[in-house]
Amino acid sequence: MPMYKVWKITHIVSSAIREDSSLQNVWIYGQISGILQPNLLRLKGTGCSIDCPNHGENALFVGLEREREYYAYGKVIVNPQKSEYRFAVTRIQPNSPPDSS
Repeated sequence: MPMYKVWKITHIVSSAIREDSSLQNVWIYGQISGILQPNLLRLKGTGCSIDCPNHGENALFVGLEREREYYAYGKVIVNPQKSEYRFAVTRIQPNSPPDSS
């Protein structure tokens, strides 16, 4: 399963703002720079960041620590009309997934 650092996924998507089926079931990892709302956090890494909403369970981001590295699983959502993208999170954990080696 693909895994990307925050800077890599932002580079891939920002170079061509469009949907990409290869970015629908991926892991990204970086440090939490802030929890903006109960269901929205921001991951950062090497000079860039990506907003990560959770459209399901609100408790997904409870108890996460700022500045700690986390691994988030989900899909990239792109809005080409506004040149925006987000990473919709369905799972998040502080340790590397077992299938990432």
